[in-house]
Amino acid sequence: MPELQPIYSLQFQRVTAEATREQVVIQKAQLEALTGLNAGIREALLQLTDAIAEKKRLPAGKTLALPGPSPKRRSITTYLSLIIVSL
Repeated sequence: MPELQPIYSLQFQRVTAEATREQVVIQKAQLEALTGLNAGIREALLQLTDAIAEKKRLPAGKTLALPGPSPKRRSITTYLSLIIVSL
């Protein structure tokens, strides 16, 4: 029945639009959860690194096990060096 085709077409467009809106809501929620998880993991790793560095300070005169860091990576390399030397 050709006269019903426009009705089916509009109904299909409506269902597709609703499904798309639902997917956007789900994706936003997933992104927010992932962002929160990443921030939580980052904070936990920083706390762990700080705790290890505090507990295992290098004795005076000792040098770090890794070569000198670039300015951008100084803090990460320093933390990693402290961890490696303390192991």
